[in-house]
Amino acid sequence: MDRLAHLFEEEKHKNKYADQASVLGDYKELIRLHWSDSKKTLDLVLLKLYLTFAQAFFDYGRHSDKLLLIKKPIPGSPEQYLVERSVVHEPKLGFVEDVYGYNSLFPLMLRLLPPESDALTHTLSSLVDPEVCNNVQSANVDILFSLFKLMWTEYGLRSISRTSPYYDARNTEHDPPYWRGYIWININYMVLSALKYYGSLPGPSQTTAQNTFLELKRNIVTNMAKEFNRTGYIWEHYDDKTGQGRAPLFSVRCCSVGARMMSSYDVIGSDDELVSHSY
Repeated sequence: MDRLAHLFEEEKHKNKYADQASVLGDYKELIRLHWSDSKKTLDLVLLKLYLTFAQAFFDYGRHSDKLLLIKKPIPGSPEQYLVERSVVHEPKLGFVEDVYGYNSLFPLMLRLLPPESDALTHTLSSLVDPEVCNNVQSANVDILFSLFKLMWTEYGLRSISRTSPYYDARNTEHDPPYWRGYIWININYMVLSALKYYGSLPGPSQTTAQNTFLELKRNIVTNMAKEFNRTGYIWEHYDDKTGQGRAPLFSVRCCSVGARMMSSYDVIGSDDELVSHSY
């Protein structure tokens, strides 16, 4: 908006948007307001699993996940009813740490993280190795790990972690879990763009960003090509369990970013090993 204001000579808005851009781009404020260092634990079969997303960016506000949708009959219309929300536990002020998903990746996508920052290292670690848990002693470790996949899938990044109580849950009675699990191509494209950017900058996370870029792009493009061959369409979002395309049948923006992901645009640097293949 700041650039547009200058481009169209909107004098009264130039300083306004510049000031807002400066505030929103302040890394120290971003960390102060949205970075959580708390260690979250989860008990399962008498084991404590320490999940890697304990250190991450989260929304902050009044929050409670203890809600119910209760059907109440309409007086005089016994076959009709209203659905009202009932709060079981009152909301508390704090980080919304039970939702690890696309929201937690926006600082990465918008390139707000310094290349040498710990926040970038932790964010990339949650993408690259989302199943890492500590202090687990069990003969069925692989089975347990499979239960705690966060966002990474063989088809792209799902919109919300499988560990969240909101994963694959309906928003309301008539609203399916639109952004609660599906793989959205527009967001995955933004993540790829950010990974390309950080892979070009010297720092402790450079190699991780480069490798993650290649693996993620391979997963997304391979699945999009497979579904295009199966259905004849490039889809806006894909099922995170099967990789199958979801509605709508044809999306101009997703066709555009899909074609761009398949092109040589997404090559990092000039190293031949980083040149990703078109599908």
